[in-house]
Amino acid sequence: MNKYVAFLGLITVAGFAAVGATEAPIASPTPDPFIPAKLEKESFGATMRRDFHKIRTTWDDYFKVWDKPRENHECTTLDKIRGTPIFFMHRKVEFNIYLNKRGSFFRAILAPFHRDTHANFSCWNYSADLWDREQRTDVFPFLYVDLKDDKIIRKIDGCPQFTPLHVWGNVTMVSEGFPWITLTDAEQLKEPTHSLASLRDLELAWTTMDKKNWTMAERELKAVIEKDIPVQTRIKVYEALGYTQMHLRKYPSARESLVKGQRLYGSPRVQFVDYLALRDTTAVNSLVLLTKTDLVLGNYEEAVEAGDLALYLQPNNAVARAEYGLALAKAGDAKKGLWEIDQAQRMSSGERLAEANRNRAMVFLDQGNVDGARTELENAIIIKVSDPQLHIELGDVYALSKDWAKAQSSYESAAKLAPEMPEPVFKLAGVFKSMADAAAAENKADDAKKYQDLAIKNCEECEKIDDTFGPAYLLHAELLKAQGKAGDADKILRKGLKNSRGSSMIQKAIEDQAPKSAEAVPGKADRVIVDGVEYSIDEAKAKFPTLKIESPKTEAPAADAKPAAEAPKADAPKAEEPKKEDPKAGEKPAEGNKQTAAPDNHKPVIDVETEAKPQPAAR
Repeated sequence: MNKYVAFLGLITVAGFAAVGATEAPIASPTPDPFIPAKLEKESFGATMRRDFHKIRTTWDDYFKVWDKPRENHECTTLDKIRGTPIFFMHRKVEFNIYLNKRGSFFRAILAPFHRDTHANFSCWNYSADLWDREQRTDVFPFLYVDLKDDKIIRKIDGCPQFTPLHVWGNVTMVSEGFPWITLTDAEQLKEPTHSLASLRDLELAWTTMDKKNWTMAERELKAVIEKDIPVQTRIKVYEALGYTQMHLRKYPSARESLVKGQRLYGSPRVQFVDYLALRDTTAVNSLVLLTKTDLVLGNYEEAVEAGDLALYLQPNNAVARAEYGLALAKAGDAKKGLWEIDQAQRMSSGERLAEANRNRAMVFLDQGNVDGARTELENAIIIKVSDPQLHIELGDVYALSKDWAKAQSSYESAAKLAPEMPEPVFKLAGVFKSMADAAAAENKADDAKKYQDLAIKNCEECEKIDDTFGPAYLLHAELLKAQGKAGDADKILRKGLKNSRGSSMIQKAIEDQAPKSAEAVPGKADRVIVDGVEYSIDEAKAKFPTLKIESPKTEAPAADAKPAAEAPKADAPKAEEPKKEDPKAGEKPAEGNKQTAAPDNHKPVIDVETEAKPQPAAR
């Protein structure tokens, strides 16, 4: 060790000696103009290194959608400050708001703010639903700016009402449970501002959703998205649109809407979390809806990713954990999925979580444990008796066990809880059809007819509730065909095809039950017979678009034969009569007789027995 240290010391001393021996050159203050400039060409590697250096140094700016927190300032939300004002006492904070207007809220004795020294402003939290009248009345009036900061006051005064602002300030004091905040700076967010017209449209859309008129709500929400609204509101509109489309059974469209809302947060996970902390959003609810939608569509891997991200943002969310467990089970890991569902139930209040019981029942059904699924769904209904979907799923389990009475009771309960839903009424029709089939198998014709009529009645009721619900038309047509009403069944299918805007299932049913070909009517070139009914060719093509119409086969007349209209009616034999043997074979046939016309080289008439024998091949 000592010899290495001595060796390094010698090198160091030698280096210092060399430096001392060499005289440093004197730098010229200006370059010599007579020396030619050296031209250097940058290598390809150096060019690549420069580009990578630029990406590395500007990476944050690429994903940045807001300015980084200022020094000694804490990013938070107005709701958090109002919730625990003592915690933020004498702390510097920055948060987002919707500006209301300049006010005159002063308490000279309670707070160190006076109209002669400060300007007062009021606002709403950035996450507030301004289209909701109750939330619009919840105004926060405790924002103050020192009159010496004339620049900030003029900046805020120049913003219209409902402008989204990012403000910096200090929680000066807490009085009567309210934080009194002194603003030190404000910047307008780079996004659109609410208008009274957009707020009215949003209020109409949410009112329609409350009335469960999902078709109109979808139309109103799509109209709102086309307008200029703040980012936070646009995220909520996409979430509401996805929720509405789920009720309309438009699951691919619902997933697309929810994904568009998630994209507004930013893709990387770290930026996603920071963005949530700043913007105070409700992304977890949207992610839970996205998980449910992917489960319905069978996108189990995507459902696992959405549930995992929801738990990353909010680990204590029991509903998100229950949906994540079901996604894991559907993706193939049933053991871990059931463990996550059990954890979700333990995290809930009193260990009572209907979603956990329901999702556990779905896993049991996949495993073939029908009794366990029935028990879990019954427990879920005890916790959440007003959920119609739970009653429908319990009815499905009873139907698997062919317990038609209990299935009927479950579907009827769901129909009472959600009269706007067509599913329980349709499933009730399916129960009556199954009961009719069972009665027909036991040769009970009267009971079978009674249950068929009840099933048809429920199909008609389902079509009144939602005239775009395609399965109701298919079941209705099947029941009518079972009663021998094929024509009425065809009318129902065509009505369903029109109302459902070209449902592929109904189109296939029409094609399957339509006749494949038509028979030509002898002697009538423009008439065909389809299913025993005679139509003209145009009528048949209009009624049966997929029908293959065969043209009638007619024999070509002989060259020397005259039209049949010129022949005497008395001499013309009937077409149905068999051909008689002519005693005068050499004579020319009667004029106009198309049946007996033949070429000049007549062949002798062959006996039937002789004709049946095989003839020798001609050489």
